[in-house]
Formats: sequence, structure tokens, C-alpha cells
Amino acid sequence: EDMASVYDDLILPRRPARTKEELAEQLDEVKQKSDQLRIQGNNLIASDLDLRRTFNVHTNKHDNPLWQYVTGGR
Repeated sequence: EDMASVYDDLILPRRPARTKEELAEQLDEVKQKSDQLRIQGNNLIASDLDLRRTFNVHTNKHDNPLWQYVTGGR
């Protein structure tokens, strides 16, 4: 599962739910997928920061304190 599959889910038509239970199951699947993607995104951010610290690479331009100072925090 990845972010692209979320867009596929939004674009491609699904089989309509016939009962409230089926609808609840479909909604639970979407919620679980979004939770997994949120966790995966947080893990990627943490890995990125860890690698930047390990190899002494500056942070992302918008998160860099020097950049924020120079641009006035924009």
C-alpha cells in the first residue's frame, strides 16, 4: 500500500455497499489505510531526520533555523 493507491481509491468506482454493515466495513478499511499512511509518513520523516543527523546534512530548507532567520520565518 502506498499513497498512490489512495488516489486510485478516490478515482476508481467501488462496488456500492448494500447494507450498513458493508458500508461500515468499507469506511473502516479507509480509516485503517489512512492511519497506516500517516504512521508511514511519520516514520519516513523520522528516518530522514536521523539520516541527516548521521551524515551532517542540513535540514529541509523550510525547517532549517538559519533559513527561517534569514527569511523572517516565512
